[in-house]
Amino acid sequence: NNLIGKLPINIWIQLSDLIMLMLDHNKLVGTIPNELCNLTALESLSMGNNYLTGVIPDCIGKLTKLKNLLLNNLGLSGKIPSGMCSLELLKLDNNNLVGGIPSCLNSIIELHLERNLLSSNATQICSMQSLRFLYLQENRFTGKFPIEDCPLGTLESVDISVNNFSEVYIPLEMEKLRFFTANTNNISIMSWENLIDLDISFVD
Repeated sequence: NNLIGKLPINIWIQLSDLIMLMLDHNKLVGTIPNELCNLTALESLSMGNNYLTGVIPDCIGKLTKLKNLLLNNLGLSGKIPSGMCSLELLKLDNNNLVGGIPSCLNSIIELHLERNLLSSNATQICSMQSLRFLYLQENRFTGKFPIEDCPLGTLESVDISVNNFSEVYIPLEMEKLRFFTANTNNISIMSWENLIDLDISFVD
């Protein structure tokens, strides 16, 4: 499509039974309206690859049926809202988001937060016991990855490159992990017996 302009405000209350809304790869501008949160039956929302700016509405966390949220390649700023407990796929890559990883992503399977301004540590991933694909590269995360005694046995692919992690452990319990990228950090690798692709190079 080639939709141009701002998102309307007044139509969303009439679409409360909508399950899927795909508006990606258009020329939409402006901000994400709070009125989208009237779509209480929504399971998939995709608005990536537009020219939207502003913050992610906090009320997104009230869409309890939402499983897929794709807001990648926009100009979003501010923090990632908490309360998005039902999500299985979250793509927020290539924005200007700050803060840390939100809590309550307990059902998440695939998480894309790469190329933002996110910081602090990554302790929240310890509650993501269904997580298979994790992409945090080109942020400002610090500390250890993962936190010790963190049950992440479902992980298959991880990229935490270009951050400020100080220690990285790949315990044998991560038996499904095959692809791991952590270049341009200050790290020590303790174990990686199951990997088939490991990148810990440093690029200045």
